Amino acid sequence: MSGKVCPVEDINEQGNRNKDEAQISMKALDKSGNNDRQSINSSSIDSSQAGGAKLGKELVENKLIFMKWIFGALVMNLVLLAILLELNSSSGLLLTFFGELFNAASPVILEIWMILCFIATQKAMVSGAAAYVGYLITKPEGYSLAACGFVQSSVFEKFSFATKLSYRSTSRNFLTRLSYLWIIQSVSIILPLYSASTLSSSDYREYAGSLGCVEYEETGNPFDRQWPDLYAEMGIGELIFGSSLGIMRSENNVDNTTFVIAPQLVDTANDGTTIVGNGFVSTVLTSCSCLPTGNVTYLVDANISSNIASTMSQQLLAFSSTPGMVNYIYMDSGSVKIVTLLSGTNVCGSTSASLVSYPICKTTISDHFHASISTTFMTDGSPASIAPKIVEILSIGQPANITWIYFAIKSILGGQVESSTALPATYRGCINPLLWWTSPNMEVVNAALLEAGVETLFSILGRAGAQRSFTQTAATCVQSIINTSYVVLTISETGFQLGLLFFFSQLVMILIAIIGTIPWLQSKDPISPGIRLAHDHTFFTVMVNNTIVSLFGINSTMDTPLVWSRFDFGVRIGEEHQTRDDPDLGHMIMDKPKFVASFTKGKAYY
Repeated sequence: MSGKVCPVEDINEQGNRNKDEAQISMKALDKSGNNDRQSINSSSIDSSQAGGAKLGKELVENKLIFMKWIFGALVMNLVLLAILLELNSSSGLLLTFFGELFNAASPVILEIWMILCFIATQKAMVSGAAAYVGYLITKPEGYSLAACGFVQSSVFEKFSFATKLSYRSTSRNFLTRLSYLWIIQSVSIILPLYSASTLSSSDYREYAGSLGCVEYEETGNPFDRQWPDLYAEMGIGELIFGSSLGIMRSENNVDNTTFVIAPQLVDTANDGTTIVGNGFVSTVLTSCSCLPTGNVTYLVDANISSNIASTMSQQLLAFSSTPGMVNYIYMDSGSVKIVTLLSGTNVCGSTSASLVSYPICKTTISDHFHASISTTFMTDGSPASIAPKIVEILSIGQPANITWIYFAIKSILGGQVESSTALPATYRGCINPLLWWTSPNMEVVNAALLEAGVETLFSILGRAGAQRSFTQTAATCVQSIINTSYVVLTISETGFQLGLLFFFSQLVMILIAIIGTIPWLQSKDPISPGIRLAHDHTFFTVMVNNTIVSLFGINSTMDTPLVWSRFDFGVRIGEEHQTRDDPDLGHMIMDKPKFVASFTKGKAYY
């Protein structure tokens, strides 16, 4: 037979008579007298099917090709880690191409990449399992042939495959435990769905020229300029946007308020003009409760001396049902503390006309830092109408001196640690503009909005106090414009953590796959036919058809679990003993381990 190799004498003549008859009837080939076994010659397998290439040439590049999914999955997941770290950085991930596309489809693109990492990891796990099973099946003691079926089964069938093997199977426990890895890896597919959904995009700004501005600094000592005052801020409160003050809890889903002291523009600008300059950020947190009438003890418990507490109580009662506020400001543990009593709000109610409860709010201003601030302005075209619309915190720098905030708010409240101020309505049927953020309709104070609204109130007063007492310096602020061709992507903290969990779950599986290939990489004898037997359906079928397995009476009516149970016995793939002495050519067989020798480097096999 042309292209076939056969150790049986005169087989060429028979092959010429009938080329279609490829399989030779079984004969006793054991010349040493071992007639207690039967073997099938693989004359029907040419050198390309049965690993006819020299097994000694298991070159490094061949091993690398087989491990392509392992290395590919590792690289893809490392790229995913780099993307997640960049998305979670303070500056985000800048994409300088297809900005409009990524602006809309970035969550979908990230999710697709994570799913591709998931698929690559699955294929890497199959490669690792095939390498280890191939190693086991070429060992002198051999291994269960059913392990090849486990490797070749789909992800969702592996656990079912392992558990349907006989309880007497020597490979059942190992394969069952191995199937748990695929179950764990399959569960991780839900993580990309949640992680990618937290991705967000923002505009990218480029710097273009500069504009004149005033920056506030904490140099020297604070100085009270006597303006603006509290009543001026009541008028400004009618026109101000919460977004121009910082991140207000009254307007955002946040746990506290971050108020911003931003540069003030002195040049003319167009609507939408944005400048970047130096400023400050501080955290404001308020909690409110109800104070019974004249309860001085309650005020003393709030770190207020009995004399001041008595004065505040009297001032509160003097307002009666008229809207007003009484404040006490002090420093405590590096924070500014403000105790505020409010009258005329009807928030707390009463049990009788003589016993009225009033809201008492405790505000803490802390975490005072230098920062780089971006301010966007709005205007109708006239210089007088230019007003800040949105401020953004670009970066946070070194801690600042919070005593300047203490002095600023104390000065706007009148310069004393204790003060009282009436809060009259400026429009009929409306509450005072400073309290607008405590109300859903600017008509009545709402208890649910009170704390967040008071935080906004002191953000207004804090910014006004900075204008009144901080050092002012003429400066040039950089003007920025939006480049729609670029986009900045960021991810939430929860999404980042879920993404890391997904990455590490895939990394663990890849490392296990690498461990599975170590016995093959360190093996002195060629074992690639065993690996091919484990993962190659065609090669597996050919070898099974030419071994004693074919004598077990397996037919097409058997259920799949029963078929694989018939394969669940120890075999070894290697070289037939009769060809061991031939230095160039050997006969590859799959049989009981005692009848099979190890492959030899440098030999070709048929």
